[in-house]
Amino acid sequence: MSSASFAPGTIVTPEAVVLEFSVGGLATRLFAKLIDLAMIAFLTNVAVFASLLIAGESEAAVVGLVTVTVTVTIFVLPAVIEWFWNGRTFGKALLGLRVVTTEGGPISFRHAFVRNLIQLLELPTGIAMFVALSNPLSQRLGDLAAGTFVINQRRNLELLMVPTLFYPPVGLEALAASLDVGRVTSAQNLMIRNYLLRVRRIEPGARHDIAARIVAGLDGVVVPGCPDTLSPEYFLICVAAAYQDRSGTHAAQRVQPAWG
Repeated sequence: MSSASFAPGTIVTPEAVVLEFSVGGLATRLFAKLIDLAMIAFLTNVAVFASLLIAGESEAAVVGLVTVTVTVTIFVLPAVIEWFWNGRTFGKALLGLRVVTTEGGPISFRHAFVRNLIQLLELPTGIAMFVALSNPLSQRLGDLAAGTFVINQRRNLELLMVPTLFYPPVGLEALAASLDVGRVTSAQNLMIRNYLLRVRRIEPGARHDIAARIVAGLDGVVVPGCPDTLSPEYFLICVAAAYQDRSGTHAAQRVQPAWG
């Protein structure tokens, strides 16, 4: 990969593929957080009221249930929602934001829990704003610890959801039809797609190495594997075509990367 620096909002995956994102603005994130805080406060009050009804007149039961309820709704529930909803919360969904990993992938529960736990320190002190202003991905401490950042999903639709139909190179139609891509994940397909759409921007000397690394990561996932006599780039476009055929993807335009 080129040693040139990348613009803010671009990241390089471990496979050396450049992904471009529109980072969520601080003002938008602040409004989303206020919506989330209001929602969590409402849910906490409802849960506490229900706990009081269940506990009855037992003081020990009231203290125990309220403690558990508050702990769950403040420490656990926000992380569960963000993880289960693929990086979104109520506020983020309304304002078109989503949390992703620094490799551009979906977050796990660990990511969500870490970033939400640390925000309990950041919110009262206001340190989140200063930290976010100091780095190109606008990451607060929770994001830095979890390895995540927030993207503006609406602005990224054009980058991530461009309708594209890949066809196998001439003469390789039979190979593409024979490929078993049932174990290729959506994240792997997105990686292949990003590489093929950006192949012209990659230095000629690095193109083959990057494609070879991606193909190596598909070893045992795509069957049969890449023939020794075939260019890794040609194999990747065959995989992309086979994946689209398997998933029934329909698109409006045909992409023919510059080979050679």
